[in-house]
Amino acid sequence: MKPYLIGVTGNIASGKSVVLQYLENAGALTIDADLIAQDSYLPGNPAWRPILDRFGEDLLRADGQINRSRLGRTVFSDPQALTDLEHIVHPYVFERINALYHSAGTPIVVVEAIKLLETDLANACDEIWTVSAPVEARVQRLIETRGLSEKDARLRVASQSPEEDKICRSQRVISTAGSFQDVYNQVAEHLADILSRNHLKFDYREPWLPLHPEKFNMVLPKLHNAMPNMVALEDIYRLLSRTNLLTDHATIVLFNHHHHLTLLRRSIPFNLEFETKQSILAELNRQAALHQCAALIVNQLWLTKTEAKRLGFEPGDYPLKGSESLIYQEVLRRQGLLPGEVYRKAFFAFFGELQPFSDNYLRQHWIAPSRTSILN
Repeated sequence: MKPYLIGVTGNIASGKSVVLQYLENAGALTIDADLIAQDSYLPGNPAWRPILDRFGEDLLRADGQINRSRLGRTVFSDPQALTDLEHIVHPYVFERINALYHSAGTPIVVVEAIKLLETDLANACDEIWTVSAPVEARVQRLIETRGLSEKDARLRVASQSPEEDKICRSQRVISTAGSFQDVYNQVAEHLADILSRNHLKFDYREPWLPLHPEKFNMVLPKLHNAMPNMVALEDIYRLLSRTNLLTDHATIVLFNHHHHLTLLRRSIPFNLEFETKQSILAELNRQAALHQCAALIVNQLWLTKTEAKRLGFEPGDYPLKGSESLIYQEVLRRQGLLPGEVYRKAFFAFFGELQPFSDNYLRQHWIAPSRTSILN
């Protein structure tokens, strides 16, 4: 049975990433088309040379990467330039989404794209969700979270089609004008309806289960001890908007899937027996396979050198090639880490060729791959 495909769209800074993270926490495979597009800009990847040919070599930074901020200012002020960029990048994005969908190990796949409805991808979706937020809220988010000037923020907001056009073509609408709890509840309600109507369920494995609201009061004291800013239930909803969380009631595990990597952010408590670490990493191995991640990353403070070797990890500063290295270092940088501060366990040669998992690999990780194309 092929996965149920949800397309998530919405204008810039509407809160799509929050909705995606809540869906991922529930067990869905989420695909961020914007991140795939960003991958294509990297040196050696398919869009790098065509972008330079179209927009000029002065976009290059000293490290050989495309200056995305400068490119953004160009295309968001010139509709034809934006169209040209989309014609360069979209084929690569669709190819990658198709490969991920073919190998999905989850009953629900979610694709997020600002221009979902303007592409053939919308026709492949079983339903469309639009994430909605007031214009002024979106402008403020761009200023606060992306460091844009008010002028640039308003330019980007104004460059996009009216939100109402997206809402009219959607089966469900999520408003992010309220609290994190309110957004979470909307997502949970819609997701429960889809699972019920289509007789689907996520594959959770004891003892590691997602944290649901009925357990929030129980884990809040433990979260507060490790993270003093966690003082109210709304803080848990905010935390779940940024990270995946599993618990066996005694231990809480925070991790992220990002840019083909699964990264263990922390465990609460931090100091654990080897057997517990082994159990956590076994589940994260499975989660990485389900979510199409090519490597598992853990902080060297969490594993001893002996434990890391025993569990098949290598030092995180072993060299990678080309765009692999750039993406890897960027993911670590965002977590405040350097390659020499982590251990890495790769499942196959990752990034570059964007190959889906083999059927044999998927079977070994309890996955039943779909063979149905979503684009043809």
